[in-house]
Amino acid sequence: MSTNSSAYCKKSAATLPAKVTAGAKNAASRGRRTVNNAIRSYIGLGSNLENPKGQVQQALQELAALPLSRLVASSSLYATSPVGPQDQPDFINAVV
Repeated sequence: MSTNSSAYCKKSAATLPAKVTAGAKNAASRGRRTVNNAIRSYIGLGSNLENPKGQVQQALQELAALPLSRLVASSSLYATSPVGPQDQPDFINAVV
């Protein structure tokens, strides 16, 4: 299923207070860049089926390619045993 990830990342002028939108418009008209408040996020990734190492590496590439975001760091890939039913492969994990 394909989603429009930019719909979840952008704030529209309708959701911002009038003072903020007016300030952004004034800064833009003066040729200045506006400063957005960054939100630091941590994401845990894991897979244990169908080439788990490749699945996690693909997820890292897709996260790095998201617009209006920046991938600052990621952990090494590491393996963990499954929790719950033990008759399944180990997980390959990473944190970004």
